[in-house]
Amino acid sequence: MLFRSQNNIPNGVSLYKSHSDTYCLTNQDLTFDKFKESVSNVLAMLEQHIFHCDSFEIDLRITAGMSHSKKNNKLITADIALQAAKKNNKSLIVFDDDLDNLEEYRNNMAWSKKIKTAILEDRIIVHFQPIINNETLKIVKYECLVRMLDGDRIISPFFFLEVAKKSNQYTKLTKIIIEKSFQTFEYLSFDFSINISYDDIEQEWFLDFIKSMIKKYNTHDIAKRVVFEILEDQSIKNYDILKNFISEVKALGCKIAIDDFGSGYSNFEHIIKMNVDYLKIDASLIKNIATDDNSQKVTQTIVDFAKKLNLKTIAEYVENESIFNITREMGVDFSQGYYFSPPVHTINFKGEKK
Repeated sequence: MLFRSQNNIPNGVSLYKSHSDTYCLTNQDLTFDKFKESVSNVLAMLEQHIFHCDSFEIDLRITAGMSHSKKNNKLITADIALQAAKKNNKSLIVFDDDLDNLEEYRNNMAWSKKIKTAILEDRIIVHFQPIINNETLKIVKYECLVRMLDGDRIISPFFFLEVAKKSNQYTKLTKIIIEKSFQTFEYLSFDFSINISYDDIEQEWFLDFIKSMIKKYNTHDIAKRVVFEILEDQSIKNYDILKNFISEVKALGCKIAIDDFGSGYSNFEHIIKMNVDYLKIDASLIKNIATDDNSQKVTQTIVDFAKKLNLKTIAEYVENESIFNITREMGVDFSQGYYFSPPVHTINFKGEKK
């Protein structure tokens, strides 16, 4: 067994290969303290060792979760500890009562299975929420939103999107929503927007996939009608990657919106440097704009800032006439929210509010 010749894994401890890049050590004979010491030694040895592949040197960073729990499923509790170690940037965490989210773990596993089945059975669908021109009151574009069909129920991404990311199924959802959105709008005149994340953008395959969709569905110049909405948040590690992506898709004719602008991570300096077309004002500002002076002030600042850069603004969460009137008076260009329409599965071709 690997490393045993170097006395790093003592007798009584077995090594197994699990899924992906995960391995499992099981203990039959050692006390827990001795077992923990052995695991720590393995981690230290692997991190100190330099591996060679062809002409490259490879350093490993290993993370471990251990279980000494009285609960029956040691593998699950060890995995919970492993996820906590990754989240907290620790090399080793031992499962204890503070980490006891076993019910959440089981819930995530159940949702992971539901997502996988929904993908296989083509039950990942797109709903469309209209975006209104504040001057003409006509529908000029739609936002494409992921939903899951479960029998007669339509399930919001609130319940499954984070689980999809944790279970490595998020990429499949992204591809499905992009292609179904392109299919829907290929022969329509409306612009349409699709939500994407930095996690999508930094993947090497992503830009090529977008190009392939444009080539496949470009009967009526669809590239000029698609808007990619990017959430600017703490997940962005490299703004050069983001700017290069924006440059590439803009060269194809596509447009770019920054989603949830005005939330805690929005950065005016980065917006100046990025060649975007729209700022979508964060829902937390818009929904309180009729009752909170600070929300009004921040929103007005964003609108004035956008106008100076010749950017269009979109107000999300326009839930009633009062919110709509305030945002329109401020100079917001477009509105989106339940005052006009909830997300729907069928597009309204009349394109205006009655």
